[in-house]
Amino acid sequence: MFFVVLTLPIYFIVANIFVGLFIDRIWFVFTISFIFNGFGMGWRLWLEWGEVALVEHTSPAVYRSYTTISAIVTTIFYIIGNSIVRK
Repeated sequence: MFFVVLTLPIYFIVANIFVGLFIDRIWFVFTISFIFNGFGMGWRLWLEWGEVALVEHTSPAVYRSYTTISAIVTTIFYIIGNSIVRK
């Protein structure tokens, strides 16, 4: 739970950066977030190779769901931030 609370502000900051860079491009923000989160999971797999904690990250379901959920959360923050900036 601690790590969820820790990562949500990071997603919020990234979404606000996307609001400044990309106006009204929701699918683009989702795609970019998905790709970067996938790179992050790949980086984590590479760093943890051979460790006990690697077992939970090697499942394709975990790999895809983590990147998808993180991209959705970033996109939701982007939509909220974009609607606030437009007003």
